[in-house]
Amino acid sequence: ETGVPAALGIMITAIIFPFLGYLAIVRGEGSFYTLASRINEKFAFIFGGLTVAVLGPLFVIPRMSAASWDAICKIGNWNSDQMLPALIFAVVYYLITYWFLFKLEEVLPKIGKFLVPVLVDCGRCGQVASQPPLRMDAQNVPGGRLRLRVH
Repeated sequence: ETGVPAALGIMITAIIFPFLGYLAIVRGEGSFYTLASRINEKFAFIFGGLTVAVLGPLFVIPRMSAASWDAICKIGNWNSDQMLPALIFAVVYYLITYWFLFKLEEVLPKIGKFLVPVLVDCGRCGQVASQPPLRMDAQNVPGGRLRLRVH
């Protein structure tokens, strides 16, 4: 009953609107500021700032930690309504995120060294215990690429 309107809503807001936005920017000389400054330069500055604020620190970024906290609480069968544990989790979550992303040239080596082995170990949890453990090494190679070896 509600599946068709929900699917249409997702299709319109997640596919059609972003496509129209990209199309407008491309046709408007390739810049959001250039497109909005056709109305007024002050409007373009304020609208661009509000757009970045809404897409970043006001809505999307807090939602990332909230969704992660909720998923962890569901997995652990914990109460997700408590404020202090959620706040502590959010602070730790964003500190780890900041550490991963602070220096852009170190993102891939950090992912290869820390995150990939954790994900591989989590993926092995459902495998037969008699299999030998999987080991993974990450190393930088010339050209700024990352080489992962599984053995």
